Order: sequence, then C-alpha cells, then structure tokens
Amino acid sequence: MNVISTLPRWASSPLQKIADKQPVPGTQQLPLQAAPELVDQVSQMGMGVLNMVAMDEQPGEDLAMGQPGVVVPQEGITIRYEGDVTKAQGTVEAVVDATGEGQAMYVRRDGAKGLDTVIIAKDPQGTVAQGVFLEQSPLGMDGYIVAGQVG
Repeated sequence: MNVISTLPRWASSPLQKIADKQPVPGTQQLPLQAAPELVDQVSQMGMGVLNMVAMDEQPGEDLAMGQPGVVVPQEGITIRYEGDVTKAQGTVEAVVDATGEGQAMYVRRDGAKGLDTVIIAKDPQGTVAQGVFLEQSPLGMDGYIVAGQVG
C-alpha cells in the first residue's frame, strides 16, 4: 500500500509528486540556507511523526488499537505508515491525515541517510505545500526546500 494514496486527492496528488521529487507547478526549490527556521521547524515535525509511529499498538497512546500500521494519537489525526521505525537503517514512510482540518503531512526517513517532510494545507485561498528534503553528506546535511501554491 502506498500511504500517500490513503489521503484525499487534493492532498495526495501534489504530495505524491513532491515526494517523488517531481516538479509541481506553483512550487519552487530553494536552498536550505534560504529559510533555516523553516528547515528546523518542518524537520522537527517530521521527527515528531516518527516518534508517534513508535506508539503503534501501545495502550493509552494509540486510539487505533488492533490496527497495526495505523496510529491515532488523538481524535481527528490519523497516521498511516509502512516500515519499521525501530530499525535504524530501515526506510519508514508515513502520512498524517488531518484533512478534516485541511492539513496533511508526508514523512520519509531513509535510515540515517535522510529525512523528507512535506506539509500541505488547504485554506480559502488555495492549497499550499512546504517541504524539506534532508540528506546526510560527507560535509553534514544537504538538501533543499520546496514551497508554493499547489492548488
């Protein structure tokens, strides 16, 4: 199952393209140095989602007991994921479905090599995406920001 496909089309279509690192009309790529606060905020949110994934099937933490691969930390927020968050070298993909609130998030951790986090939000003016793609390099973290109107 592709976790992105579980989201409504307004969120899944642009998220899938951005996750696949395809250009999306209305967005632009920026260097990480263009908005360091955004990089910190978005990547910390991605790590927070991975921490919540670790609560799967934990009594008192997961409201979706009996549904492995689905974590509901609170009403209105559903996290669906694939992969094993406990394996340091494994790949984990997750989506946060808060589409009732007009928001969704995609997170992909590729072991210790990288972290991709994309947030999409719908409001009366349209749909906006902000994403941070981080990759470990010999000189530290490398990557880029994707931001813009996607709908």
